[in-house]
Amino acid sequence: MVVNTTNGTVEQSIEYDSFGNILSDSNPNFQPFTLAGGIYDNDTQLTRFGARDYDAREGRWTSKDPIKFDGGRNFYVYARNNPIILIDKTGKNPTKGMQKIKLFYNSPDEAAIAGFTEILCNIYRNSFYKPEFTFDVIRYQNGLYNYTKPITKGSLTGVNIGQKPDNAYADAHSHGLERDGNQFSGIDIFDYRVINNKPYYSGDEGVGRFLSEQLGIDYMYLLTSKGDVLRMEKGQRSSTVNLGNIHCRCK
Repeated sequence: MVVNTTNGTVEQSIEYDSFGNILSDSNPNFQPFTLAGGIYDNDTQLTRFGARDYDAREGRWTSKDPIKFDGGRNFYVYARNNPIILIDKTGKNPTKGMQKIKLFYNSPDEAAIAGFTEILCNIYRNSFYKPEFTFDVIRYQNGLYNYTKPITKGSLTGVNIGQKPDNAYADAHSHGLERDGNQFSGIDIFDYRVINNKPYYSGDEGVGRFLSEQLGIDYMYLLTSKGDVLRMEKGQRSSTVNLGNIHCRCK
């Protein structure tokens, strides 16, 4: 599905069979991405994955595997004939797919955990450099939740609050490095500079107070360097709740 994140409207819904044949498409030609993130060509009905094209009608690649026998004995088979479990984004290396991406989440905790799972399992897992990432948990008019795309300024020790969407419900960020133990950081300093005529705080606890007092965003989530997901209310570390460790989700 393709969703307008500002209002939750479904712009496109596509249904596939297990090998990627399109069974229904509510908005054809709306965008080029299709099965497992490949780029679909309407004229040839082939899907491009990095090194080669995939033909869903045949359930196989149109050219030999460039890594030859390192990819298995069959040079044309797609995802080892197991496309429900495996994906092949490069055309050369079948891997386990991500957890199923959901359109909505029933609670802000669930949405925050999903966002952190993306950071931990897809970004940190494949990189030695682990800067802090941030995203917002957003609440739709239907009372359900989702998360915005995780972003980073490349710093190991801080993120920008940034411009919050109108439907922001909570702030979320990660600690890529081992610091502050397994908890939110305190108020490092109080800085009398102002942002948009509002006081500026530093440290997780200080930023949490700023978000609550100035923007009405009462909740902050943290992915610690140990993989725990924490929730804090109104910038008070005494309110911290540990929602559990999510390292197991990357298996």
